[in-house]
Amino acid sequence: MVVKKINIFRSNYRRELKKVLGSEKSGAGTDDLYIPSLWYYKHLTFLRNQESQEVGVSSMEKEDEENTQEETADDPEQGTSSGIRRRSAGPERVPLASSKRRKVDTEAKRNELLSLACSHLQRSEEDGDILARGWAQEFKKMRPDQQVHAWKAINYILYEGRLGRLERNLVRIN
Repeated sequence: MVVKKINIFRSNYRRELKKVLGSEKSGAGTDDLYIPSLWYYKHLTFLRNQESQEVGVSSMEKEDEENTQEETADDPEQGTSSGIRRRSAGPERVPLASSKRRKVDTEAKRNELLSLACSHLQRSEEDGDILARGWAQEFKKMRPDQQVHAWKAINYILYEGRLGRLERNLVRIN
């Protein structure tokens, strides 16, 4: 009877812990973090280190184990020995699934994209770069013979400007 009650407490704690960890993983703000509803949650925090997933144990098996423990604890007709027997057998060691690797890969890609976006936003563009891009678009829309004349006029203006001889009436376009 006592073993059943302890298993029920542990199962409920595990369920609440899963919600808390999921809330933390989701990146929710401190105001949006899940607050456990169990009155004894704080008293069972010593189980947190024991409840962390062991290396090589499939999370699916861990959930199955929790479900069988809950069924055993909730079913009064079954003896406690079957629940203990299942528990003592321990989870089988299974290599981590490829989904874990995929999750790591997608997280790495997400971090890479975020850092790329941050660096792009922090990079300040000069007004000249923005103007040049706009002029380049307009230049591409011109006919090839008009591009030659525009290229000559633009280069002449830039040449005179670098020499400091650029004046208002220097260039006359017919």
